[in-house]
Amino acid sequence: MLIGLAISLNVIFVRCMFVQCTQNHSLTADKADAVKNATNGSNSTKILLGSTNNIRDILISEPNSAEQRILDMHNEILAKNYLLNDNSLEWLRSEEEKHVYIPYEIHKIEPEVRHHIEYYLELFHQNSCIRWIKRTCEKDYVVIKAGVNEKGELVDRCYSSSVGRKGGIQYVYLTTRCLGLMPGFVPALYNIPHELMHVLGFIHE
Repeated sequence: MLIGLAISLNVIFVRCMFVQCTQNHSLTADKADAVKNATNGSNSTKILLGSTNNIRDILISEPNSAEQRILDMHNEILAKNYLLNDNSLEWLRSEEEKHVYIPYEIHKIEPEVRHHIEYYLELFHQNSCIRWIKRTCEKDYVVIKAGVNEKGELVDRCYSSSVGRKGGIQYVYLTTRCLGLMPGFVPALYNIPHELMHVLGFIHE
């Protein structure tokens, strides 16, 4: 698993992208104009996009969504590992910076899950140009939180609300159940970098 993650992080290093906080970073005008919201999120139907091993872990909106393009390429995507190639969904990189800064917040998550999240965020820092930073003023950012059902119970599934940079708030849902941290469960900590890489634009690494 760690070898696969290292290979994927090397790919990320080649495709470094940058997210701005207007108080701290500057982007060229053409780059800034390229930023578009991938989905408005209003009254839209949610669809789970599957993978070749039948794990469904990408929650996307339709039909008013740029991510509809993912569905249009669905058969091709499932046939191979795939990195999203759509400039409107990229995290932008400034001309002056070597790193990609992705703002994030952690909300209402189990302490044990938080511990492992922090480990993998640091692993990104050590092996790639990606820098996950705690959100300050950024309008586009990632919220990492526990996935729960209508009854407030933890769900068995880890998933991401978006592939690539959606614009505004996007979510990654992680729990002790989907990470296999409950008694009698098989540990599945690889789901943490897997879901974080959906945020970076990987369909499946």
